[in-house]
Amino acid sequence: HIIKKIVDIRYSFMPALYNAAHLTSLGLDTIIKPLWFVYESDEKSYNIDDQYMVGNNILVSPILSKNTNQRLTYLPNNKTGWVNYFNNKFITFGETIIDNLELDQVGIYISNKSILPTTNPNYVDTDYFDFVYFNIYAFNYKNNDSIELVYYDDDGNSFDFEEGKFIKLRIKYVDERIILSNLNNNEIFNKKIKKYKFNLINENGLKEIKKIEIEGI
Repeated sequence: HIIKKIVDIRYSFMPALYNAAHLTSLGLDTIIKPLWFVYESDEKSYNIDDQYMVGNNILVSPILSKNTNQRLTYLPNNKTGWVNYFNNKFITFGETIIDNLELDQVGIYISNKSILPTTNPNYVDTDYFDFVYFNIYAFNYKNNDSIELVYYDDDGNSFDFEEGKFIKLRIKYVDERIILSNLNNNEIFNKKIKKYKFNLINENGLKEIKKIEIEGI
């Protein structure tokens, strides 16, 4: 049961991992990196070797010691703050906190004012992701702030992407609405958009965003 929950967490992050892998394939990023790689100006991150970043917005802080469910986690200066992935609580940047974790949990924190694509782990397959949930973390949001993500997906099973068969989508959150820009104009986007869900996470909890605008339509 515990192992299944940990595996499910990993598979729920597959859209974000695949997005990071795509950027890595282009030579634009790396998937896994130390904190200082992202937060070079935060000197406190230099000596931390038991936490790591996945992409630029996911911080992972696992328990590495025996017989404990606690650990100290440092949340570097990202200028926007962090959000606990499991309970959606906001935490100020630059703090060292005490993590109390169950056996089936890993310390995971999402950079505030970012968009995290996740999925239902039961629907992960070697094809385009179905039922993608785009989680918009918008604590301390100010009017006209823009939170953006360029999202990539392909069938994960062939070289059809070389023929232009892939999804590349710019997602922008502004004032409780989603603005979508199809950066690779093909029919795949039109089929998948109906299975995308956009969730706003902020001081008021979690709610689905229904107002969606598609540029060019």
